[in-house]
Amino acid sequence: MKSMKKWLLVFVALLFCFACTEEDLSLRSVSFDSISYQNKKHESLQWEKKEISKWHLLDEAHLLYVRDLDDSLWVFILEFENDAFALAYYINSGRFQGTLPIVKGFNLEQSIRSGRHIFVFKHKRFYNHDRRLLEEYVQQFPGYRGGLPQEFLSLPFEYREPGKTSIQIDQFHGSPISFPMFVQQYRNVDVYWSVARSFNSVENDEWLAWVDSIKKTKGLVTYNESILKFESGNETRAIASRLGGGRVICIWGPLDSKKLEKLFFEISERVYSAKY
Repeated sequence: MKSMKKWLLVFVALLFCFACTEEDLSLRSVSFDSISYQNKKHESLQWEKKEISKWHLLDEAHLLYVRDLDDSLWVFILEFENDAFALAYYINSGRFQGTLPIVKGFNLEQSIRSGRHIFVFKHKRFYNHDRRLLEEYVQQFPGYRGGLPQEFLSLPFEYREPGKTSIQIDQFHGSPISFPMFVQQYRNVDVYWSVARSFNSVENDEWLAWVDSIKKTKGLVTYNESILKFESGNETRAIASRLGGGRVICIWGPLDSKKLEKLFFEISERVYSAKY
């Protein structure tokens, strides 16, 4: 009996270890001695613990790499609660310009987002630190994930408007939210609409708090069997729901009711059955 209990504890421990994937590793658990930049180890490492903010920025590491005399690279790694908040900060904060470097006095800043981390590189303008080398540096970190979060894959690809992707983390349709929403705009000739989904499952009380706020601020609101319909302004209709499992979706645009409902049920099924 004791032997069985021992093996059961080992089994549970293994399950826990497998559940803690590389994606879930915190920045402070990373072995920075195993990560190099152009075969150079970091000269210094400093930590800056963050206060809770709307961006859900949790921690920040500052590393210094010295490539040659007077040629240094500062790396600032920002860690957020999840991918959605990292992407929201990257898109909405105004601090970054995607792949374009930013001139700050005698320095250049470049940035790369990977999962729930943002890497900010600072170096002197007259020293070349190729973006390819910076990307290779980022890819050494556990749980590297470039591009948009996989949750975006559940939204339709057809008719997407390039560059019309966003994340809303504190307001959605003018009402406060406590959960991030991915938003994608679509256009087919002169017909346009938008689709949004929550990053992950949303608690029912959080969903109902947003519904109550919409009821107070929007016109022609109906709420029946977990489906919310309302006028969002400028002759724009909207339908939203919390699906089984907790994912929230919303579709809106200047479409007739029949077309909007058809889109709503198609996308509801797509988001509900998606892996992420």
